[in-house]
Amino acid sequence: MLRTILLLILFITQAIGIPRIGIKRNFTSQDQIISYSAAICFEPLDSPGSYLKNLPDNKVLNLITIAYGEMRIDYNTNRPNGDIPSVMVGLATDDGQLHFASSVQRGRDIFLEHPKDENDSLNRFDKIRHLLKSCEDGTYDRHNFFGKCGEPSVVELYMSRHGGLLEDQNGSIRGRMWAWNGQQSRVAQPCPNDFVGPGRYGCRTFATKWLPRIRLIRTGTPDSSGQDEVGGKIIQITKWWRNFTCERA
Repeated sequence: MLRTILLLILFITQAIGIPRIGIKRNFTSQDQIISYSAAICFEPLDSPGSYLKNLPDNKVLNLITIAYGEMRIDYNTNRPNGDIPSVMVGLATDDGQLHFASSVQRGRDIFLEHPKDENDSLNRFDKIRHLLKSCEDGTYDRHNFFGKCGEPSVVELYMSRHGGLLEDQNGSIRGRMWAWNGQQSRVAQPCPNDFVGPGRYGCRTFATKWLPRIRLIRTGTPDSSGQDEVGGKIIQITKWWRNFTCERA
């Protein structure tokens, strides 16, 4: 009965013009891990970056809250054994792609101690492990939450879709990033150093070191006005090409 009600809610939200992001649960060799992600781009395809670059911060934030809502529906429908992730991060890059990734529940040290996955031809877990461990400097020797925040997760997703690279043709990727705490209904700050105890570095250090041209949005209120127009521009990414542009499948 609950599953039917939740699916009906999803149908109604689409019918009244709320954009669909396409959030899905990630399944890895550690199936107990609870995390979710998706990626979208926007029309026009001949200039994919123009629409997203000009979309105001609060309208992009609204899409991230919608992504969190889709995650909640999936979680409540399928009831995995564990808590729902508290945060959904959105990474909007100037090439017109918007990546969504939740924080991670269960699975200790998801990136730092993830076993080798024979299906991971890009060795992206090794790459994200390298990025995280490079933040250790003698004073700080561990991430606050063992790398399970949404910021490392969304970077891993971006890298998995871009040949394991964290750069564009002009150097470091450029754009904006938000973290939405759906349990507190507010924009979350990247966790600082020493947040859970001395000697722990945070996502603020991680983002500053590896995302120098990404603007971290630290406040804001979702703006749902005109979301039917925004939804009409969305293309859910289902096929990736070597030049890493987005096209309809």
